[in-house]
Amino acid sequence: ITYGGSTTFCYDLADDETWPSQLERLLRENHNPNDQVLNAGAIAWSIGHAYARALKDIPALSPDVVIIYSGINEDLNARSLAADGVSMADLVRAGDYGRFAKNLTQNQWLQRNSVIIKLLDQWLGPWVRGGGFGMAPPVADDEIPEAPDPAILENYLRTLESFLDFAHEHGTRAV
Repeated sequence: ITYGGSTTFCYDLADDETWPSQLERLLRENHNPNDQVLNAGAIAWSIGHAYARALKDIPALSPDVVIIYSGINEDLNARSLAADGVSMADLVRAGDYGRFAKNLTQNQWLQRNSVIIKLLDQWLGPWVRGGGFGMAPPVADDEIPEAPDPAILENYLRTLESFLDFAHEHGTRAV
């Protein structure tokens, strides 16, 4: 099972063009024709989102290997939590790791199902600061910090550690 955000989901590609599908093809050609790779990536998912899904998937599916390709969306997750009044720094101080935002664009019915909203978001998005309908605003290139936010980094590392421990406890190799 592959876990991650849009870099794993590969939303601009057909299913058979995604890297998890390409990995499955290569494994079947070079290892075992019955090998299967499941794509558990989702747009904008943080390590917390992926871990929450893995808590259900791994016991139910007993995969041999999980691949975790995550880290890009951690700042977005923290900013999306902040848009709901939740501080990542406060969570980390409290030892509450792995929390994830639930206000992502794909979680909004109108955003998912309205062609007009999708077109407006795509066409107006570049000119309207605010990150779409209800999601955290984007970060301009000149606002990207040189070093990661310590609370975001600690949350990521602690959640990743829990994810790896959970996989190992269930006899799954994590990569």
